[in-house]
Amino acid sequence: MQIELKTIKKHQKAFIRCKGPYGEAASVYSDLFRYAAENKLQIVGPVTEIYLNNPYEIPEGELLIEVQFPVVNI
Repeated sequence: MQIELKTIKKHQKAFIRCKGPYGEAASVYSDLFRYAAENKLQIVGPVTEIYLNNPYEIPEGELLIEVQFPVVNI
């Protein structure tokens, strides 16, 4: 295995946090796409999902997830 470095364009991240079952997080993707379009932002990389608590310790309705898209101004 070889480790490599990549230079990426400086960017910000548009993100949204949602509460509830992980399966319901998919609905926020369209909100992020719409936000990017309305604010003249271009999505420049893959989505990142960050799980903010542990599903083994928290009831399903209390789960928190942050969905992020890297963006740049158009």
